[in-house]
Amino acid sequence: MFQQMKIRKIPASAYIFSVAIMVLSASCSNTKKLPANEALYTGATIKIKSSEAGSKQNSAIKTSLSGLTRPKPNSKVLGMRLKLAIYNFAEPADTTKKKKKGLRSFLRKYGEPPVLVSQVNLEKNVEVLTNNLENRGFFRAKITGDTVVKNKKAQAIYEVSTGPQYTINEVTFPKDSSDISNAIQSIASKTILKKDDPFILDAIKGERTRIDASLKEKGYYFFSPEYLIVLVDSTIGSDKVNLFVKYKPEMPLLSRKAYTINDVYIYSSYNLRTAALDTLKNDSILHAGYYVIDRKNTFNPKVFERMMLFQSSELYNRTDHNLSLSRLINLGTFKFVKNRFEVLQDSFKLNAFYYLTPLPKKSLSAEFGANVTSTNATGSEVTLRWRNRNAFKGAELLTFSTYLGSDVQVSGRFKGNTFRAGAEANITFPRFIIPFFKFNTSGSFVPRTRLQLGYDILNRSRYFTLNSFRGQLGYVWKESLIKEHQFNPVAINYVQPLNITPEYNDSVRRNPLFGRATRPQFIIGSNYNFNYNQLVNAPKYSGGLYFNGLVDLSGNLLGLITGANINKKDTIKFFQAAFSQYVKTELDTRYYMKLGQNMQWANRLILGLGLPYGNSYQLPYSKQFFAGGNNSLRGFRSRSVGPGTSVIARPDSSNTFRILPDATGDIKLEMNTELRAKIFSIFDGALFIDAGNVWLYNNDSAQVGGKFTKDFLKELAVDAGIGLRIDLTILLLRLDVAVPIRDPSYRPSGQFSNLTNAALRKQSLVFNLAIGLPF
Repeated sequence: MFQQMKIRKIPASAYIFSVAIMVLSASCSNTKKLPANEALYTGATIKIKSSEAGSKQNSAIKTSLSGLTRPKPNSKVLGMRLKLAIYNFAEPADTTKKKKKGLRSFLRKYGEPPVLVSQVNLEKNVEVLTNNLENRGFFRAKITGDTVVKNKKAQAIYEVSTGPQYTINEVTFPKDSSDISNAIQSIASKTILKKDDPFILDAIKGERTRIDASLKEKGYYFFSPEYLIVLVDSTIGSDKVNLFVKYKPEMPLLSRKAYTINDVYIYSSYNLRTAALDTLKNDSILHAGYYVIDRKNTFNPKVFERMMLFQSSELYNRTDHNLSLSRLINLGTFKFVKNRFEVLQDSFKLNAFYYLTPLPKKSLSAEFGANVTSTNATGSEVTLRWRNRNAFKGAELLTFSTYLGSDVQVSGRFKGNTFRAGAEANITFPRFIIPFFKFNTSGSFVPRTRLQLGYDILNRSRYFTLNSFRGQLGYVWKESLIKEHQFNPVAINYVQPLNITPEYNDSVRRNPLFGRATRPQFIIGSNYNFNYNQLVNAPKYSGGLYFNGLVDLSGNLLGLITGANINKKDTIKFFQAAFSQYVKTELDTRYYMKLGQNMQWANRLILGLGLPYGNSYQLPYSKQFFAGGNNSLRGFRSRSVGPGTSVIARPDSSNTFRILPDATGDIKLEMNTELRAKIFSIFDGALFIDAGNVWLYNNDSAQVGGKFTKDFLKELAVDAGIGLRIDLTILLLRLDVAVPIRDPSYRPSGQFSNLTNAALRKQSLVFNLAIGLPF
């Protein structure tokens, strides 16, 4: 008889712990596997031996010079050279043996070989450091370098005597009578090289660039900063220098002359394969001073009149040059935009040529996407979109789209699926269309007029089905890359229930608050949105300010005409829905502070205020604020906070619909702070705290404690948590785990007992899975 043997399974955590112990042990002996007569290079130390600069400047000098020495020592994580430890752990003690495949070879790929002291070139580093100080005006700097070895570890020590920093005494610009010298003299007062400022080579390079940019605005198309040289006289004494801005001898005649624009040619259907034909000037049409070559009559010439900023007989200037290119590119109609200038023979005039390759006029595309909503719902959506990029020959964009999607709430109290479908038509004109007015912007971005019509149907299984009709007429324009305005003078939204299940009706009878979601809504008004974003195209972990401001008005004109007043039970309905009348504003301010190369402190403050009046006692359901969810208070489920200290939904086994969180309000205050840092590779981490709530503007007997009062700070919900982010460049996956540490509906007195009660803390953990950062 064979006895049955029990095989004990070793948990994965034991393997991880064992590997961690081995790596940490290797980190304590990083010098054991070094070659003979070698030492591990641990970095450079800069010592200011003598200096006439202040302590703050000396600190800046040390920091600057420390970053210039080579090679860099092995990297550290929490004070330990973990990558070197991994490399040593993976490296066999006997290097003559053939390396085994497996765990060691796998770890070796992620390790870091030791940086040896023999790789340090002291003379080269001294030369680099001395050159850096001379470029900053320390012409008498002296630097010596040496290495110190102890216990097979070595560091390089550089002793620095800076000497005095030379300052600028006088700057002299070309004084001959030529036109270009007169142009430079006219901008000399704006020089960045000021008397008594320290001599800094980067400032001199900046001055050459400034002169070039200014001359480009005055017609000097062929000028270049490389044609200027700045001579330095350091022999005048008193540790001062005189600077002389001069032309290089090889500066060509072309660069000394200002050019005017002669003719502008626009090839609107340029194709590389037929370039020889497309660049002929035959069949050109002269419109508003521009020659348009469009043999297929694809575009109305007025399009280019609005895009181009060059005018014939004007001096060339780089601003108009760049703006014209940017406007043509941002039009969204052309795949390629090329430009060149040609000198008219025996003159100082330029012909300008623009070669525009259109995108396909019509296209059909299908898109599939996954999404995680602010209500903790995860779902997918399929969109079919048809485009016409030149609908009426004026570069108008006409789109028709239809979509079908579904969501399921994988965490939270809502059970069941949500199905969405809809269609939308948009027409966008690349200009302002305003009756009785005609004007244009002159920036890089093309203003747009948009007309939108849409229909949506929403089905929440087991609950209800809603119809939604929407339309708006508005304008979008940008002042710059970081400033955008959207103004919709007409915005209409009509929501009507198509079907309500008996179960949901029964829930509404028990708790009338649930009826808000299916109440007919008719919103007609205007809105304006301003966005300011300093982080556009900024690198990861950058600092900057973000602001988004919204003003939303509804029913103001109808209220004046009808005199509706809900307080007097005098309400007016359109299409069986009382029209909404309110003033709403929402301010979203975010400040990001860069704390290091891979660390950022992100903060957000949201202030929302809605004032219902006339025909409305509260904001319409779709316009109300809510708190909680994966982009809000992450320790609370979506729409489960507030209003105030009232209790909208708590678990109740007698009625499953009672546990559906649906807390909304007319006023909102939310604050979030989050410390973000890179862990390693594609993994980032975060620590965060959220606080906020929503309140009602008017009293509601069904929501006792929901009205905004002077004690609002005592009614804030608070949570804290940690997060893990996986940055895949094109996609960022986020997992945030949070615990509520203050729930105003449970503890209006403000006790923070969730932190001290371990059982309650574990029960209250909220997991948030999302795509993208919360703010």
